[in-house]
Amino acid sequence: MRKSFQIFFTILLAFVWMNAIAQEQMHSTGAVPNMKVEKIHTIVNTLDNPASIAYGWNSQGFATVSLPIPAGTPFTTLGTYDPGAGFLSSMIKGGNGTYYVTEITTGLYEFNTGTGAITPLGAITGATNINGITFNPANGNYYVMTGTDFYAFNVTTRVATLIGNMGVAGSLFIDLCFSAAGVCYAYDLVSDAAYTINPATGVATQLGPLGYDANFGQGMSYDMETSTIYLSAFNNGTFTGQLRTMNPGTGATTLVTDWGLAQLAPFALNTQYGPPCPIGAPSNPSPANGATGIPLTGNTASWTNGALTVNVELWFGPAGNVVKVYDGPAITSFALPTLLYGTTYQWYVVCKDATCGTQGPTWSFSTLTDPFLSEWCDDFANFNNWTVVGPLGLTNWSSNNSASAGGTAPEL
Repeated sequence: MRKSFQIFFTILLAFVWMNAIAQEQMHSTGAVPNMKVEKIHTIVNTLDNPASIAYGWNSQGFATVSLPIPAGTPFTTLGTYDPGAGFLSSMIKGGNGTYYVTEITTGLYEFNTGTGAITPLGAITGATNINGITFNPANGNYYVMTGTDFYAFNVTTRVATLIGNMGVAGSLFIDLCFSAAGVCYAYDLVSDAAYTINPATGVATQLGPLGYDANFGQGMSYDMETSTIYLSAFNNGTFTGQLRTMNPGTGATTLVTDWGLAQLAPFALNTQYGPPCPIGAPSNPSPANGATGIPLTGNTASWTNGALTVNVELWFGPAGNVVKVYDGPAITSFALPTLLYGTTYQWYVVCKDATCGTQGPTWSFSTLTDPFLSEWCDDFANFNNWTVVGPLGLTNWSSNNSASAGGTAPEL
């Protein structure tokens, strides 16, 4: 009997280990496996923001819920909705006040905030495997995204029109949102990083790491009143759902509340859009966006402020570590510190008055390569070009069909 128990326990440990490895290595945009007892909600940070409310659908129990923001807890159950074999992937409060929900394959639904009822509106055409839906208050347009592509979307006809591929190799983008100024933010499960998306081209530019292991369906929403990005995240490291905030300059997230085993992929704040901010966007960056070969010293960043600008924020730093370097009365130039060789830097400007601000696009430039570094490459297919010398001879060297050194295969 003891031997049988030992064999059973060994098999059980092996199953648990293999399952943990599978969770770490594979990414999913769908529901969380219902494998654990739900933990209680734990508030980690208390934000000093005005109280608001958000709505969502919890895949665990198929419950439609409301929750206070910024606390993120407790949940109030409004109703239930069972999607059958499908999965509800995203939600947005539209400019008309209607809450729209996407089903990951083709469906568009309406969410009733009073009853929690979810009503199908019809099939979406032009795109499948939809992970996110959003509304841009700056132009009044809707957009949807898959794991790799960005689309314009008509909520009346339910037609998605491809704008472009987001251009991140191996990506699995999970959700997106717009700021009041029309800046689009998104994040990716594979790189665990945050991005901005150019709504005209669909091209994504990385802001920086999220700071947690993202997996499974997740949500994203922008609070227009406080200019705060909220994520209804699912942390694969703790295997719990979490409310997080995202830094719009760096992409780094901060844990607010841990929800235990709760997954709110459809998640939208009851934000108030109001009239667009009248402050114009900054333009005319110098160095020019995408410039290369910039020297390490003597650099000044300059730009043109948008109309009605009174104050300015300047954010600057190496890609993935952009920080605020100025916040005060309007300026149009800033002396940059000594830079590093071979580094890509990003920067953006926020033009403001006393009540609102308009964030400009994220610009970038790269510094020149270290002139003291040199590279030499000899094309070879075997050792015929080489005389191998000791003391260890051929035991020191081998030819490999790889290109890890940055040239072409084979390499020595």
